[in-house]
Amino acid sequence: MSDKTYNKDNIDDVVKLLDQLNVDKTTFYYIADSALFSEETLLKMKKAKLKFITRMPDNINEAKALIEKGVSENGQKVIYKNAHDKEVEYVVEENIGSYKGFALKNAIVYSTALEPSKVKSIEKKIQKEKDHLDHEIKNYHKRIFACLDDANREIELIQNKRFLKANFHSITILPEPVEKKRQGRPFLDPSKNLTTTEYRLCITYQRESDKIKEVIRKESTFILTSNDLNISAEAILLEYKTQSNVEKRFQQFKNPHFVNSLFLDKPERVEALAYLILLTIMMLSVMEQVVRKGLKEENDTVVGTGKMLKKQPTQLMILGSFS
Repeated sequence: MSDKTYNKDNIDDVVKLLDQLNVDKTTFYYIADSALFSEETLLKMKKAKLKFITRMPDNINEAKALIEKGVSENGQKVIYKNAHDKEVEYVVEENIGSYKGFALKNAIVYSTALEPSKVKSIEKKIQKEKDHLDHEIKNYHKRIFACLDDANREIELIQNKRFLKANFHSITILPEPVEKKRQGRPFLDPSKNLTTTEYRLCITYQRESDKIKEVIRKESTFILTSNDLNISAEAILLEYKTQSNVEKRFQQFKNPHFVNSLFLDKPERVEALAYLILLTIMMLSVMEQVVRKGLKEENDTVVGTGKMLKKQPTQLMILGSFS
């Protein structure tokens, strides 16, 4: 099923589980990606008295407005250590807002780590747009207009209908006079060799550096949100980032070595097998944690993929060493 359906259906199971384990709901957060964010799910969370942290989808008007606003100079710097033990810098700013009548605490987050990848992807888009403009300009350069009025009408048509649409360049279109000689053999008398003036379009474009910077800023900004109005923007970000600790194990779960072609007769057996696989992944996680802790204490390394020395080997590297 889709993530949206799963999150919606899963809330009831979470409530039952919390009740069975006597977990205090005031200390519990349901953390999920943007698939969680919908009016129906927010209502269900409110009825269940569950607190959540999620990402607000970028296509929602409230998120668009906050991304447009961005993080101000008063934004708070937050340092987060990722899975590779590298420090990643974020800048966050709090915002109180609402969606469909639900009060929300928002964290406007700017990621410096995202910026290099966004620059790379946007540069590809810029080059693609440049190639498109060169192709279109070449076609327009071949067209000749009998008079200045015709050329101006074509310029107006291009501008109104945005035939030459550009997101990263500014385009200038001007009529350019072209002298056309009379056909046939020239007269001996030069004064009789009259010429007529026709026009073609001179189209130039220029890279918009400020506009490109703004696009990079927006694409490096995302909005996190919670129905807990007392939580700080920094806490929202750090809690949300804990997802990676769980989702890292999904890579193993989806690996063909774990789940390839399975033939089981009953849904109960599928559920039992999934449970066993989850237990196995947890055991592997503990193994990885113990080995990494030991290597850190002893300041030692193991030989990993490509014969590289690793201080934080993965489960597969550790199993490879044992075998």
